[in-house]
Amino acid sequence: MPKNVIRTAATTLLLCGSAMAQTAEESRALTADLLADAASRASALAAAPAPVTIGGALQFRYNINSRDNVPGNEDLATGFQTRLSTLWVTGEVAPGFTYRVQGNFDIDGGTFTLEDAYFLHALGDGGWFIGAGQLYFPVLWEDYVDKWRQLGADYSPTNAAFRPDRVQGAFVHYSSESFRFWGAIDDGAGTANSDYTSMAEADYALTARGEWKFAGQWDRFADFTSFKGSDYAGKLGGAAHWQSGGETFATGDMDIFLGTIDVCVEGSGWNAFAAGIYRMIDPSVGNSLDDFGFVLQGGIFVADQWELFGRYDISIPDDNDRPGDFSAFSTVTFGVNHYISPESQSAKLTLDILYSPDKQSESITPSSTITGILADSEGDQFNFRVQMQLIF
Repeated sequence: MPKNVIRTAATTLLLCGSAMAQTAEESRALTADLLADAASRASALAAAPAPVTIGGALQFRYNINSRDNVPGNEDLATGFQTRLSTLWVTGEVAPGFTYRVQGNFDIDGGTFTLEDAYFLHALGDGGWFIGAGQLYFPVLWEDYVDKWRQLGADYSPTNAAFRPDRVQGAFVHYSSESFRFWGAIDDGAGTANSDYTSMAEADYALTARGEWKFAGQWDRFADFTSFKGSDYAGKLGGAAHWQSGGETFATGDMDIFLGTIDVCVEGSGWNAFAAGIYRMIDPSVGNSLDDFGFVLQGGIFVADQWELFGRYDISIPDDNDRPGDFSAFSTVTFGVNHYISPESQSAKLTLDILYSPDKQSESITPSSTITGILADSEGDQFNFRVQMQLIF
């Protein structure tokens, strides 16, 4: 009788609890088979990809907005809003190869939209990384900081006026003790979820950012908050983005330059951030436009889990060369954060109130229920928000 039949029969009898005797040779053969199978399973597990990490962010808020000259004389707009319902997946598929995929359920309609989808590869231990995909590139630092790590309930209206949003491209990153750099070649501002034949694309775009850290550790700047007991930290950064179109299929015939200089300073229970922004738009037909923006914000802890903050921002359009009536648009924001989870953004309650004396209709600042600025032709607009945040 063939050995494999004997082994199969022996195994069956053993599983059934039979007391039938086996020869020593058969027992050794069966044991060897079982050990070999266990070894092959262990080897397969060792070669499997690293565990996938799944996370998310929830922000739910109540809004009260007041403005004049609204159709129907209904000056107030109130209601609840699901600001964020974000999910992400991160992991490592091979040594030095990591990835991130992130999406968000839309405020109006609940449509799930891809936000980030990129991979990153470490080039040895020298601080160099390469990557490609769709992501926020760190041009405007306020825009680059995660939405759930802002000082107020949301980023400033001026940031919304200048933000390049997500791009698709390939990039390189270098980081050392005191200096770090990003560089990319990409499809241009606002090209998330676009195909290469899309009208949103530029012929080419080049983006770069450099930062010098004069105190503290780099991870301190992942958010704007600095809890009590934190060491002093500070960095100075600058970024530039250039894109050109009109020479390849379906691209818009214009050049755009966006530049910024910003500084972040943090200490034990206090923080400050300032940024200056410049944008040039040079279309093939019409005048070249030069716009400016400024953001200044800061916060201070008045108790271990309570933080007061304030922000001033202004967008200044080129009103000489832009057709129509345009003027500066500024906002002032004050608020308080309660960190329910001590020294963590994972559970946070935010209350803030925003005021603008200027006319949104004559500005380059877009109306948005996210920033709290609604369409307005009179000025003197207020927006009050109460927001609860959970990170998991």
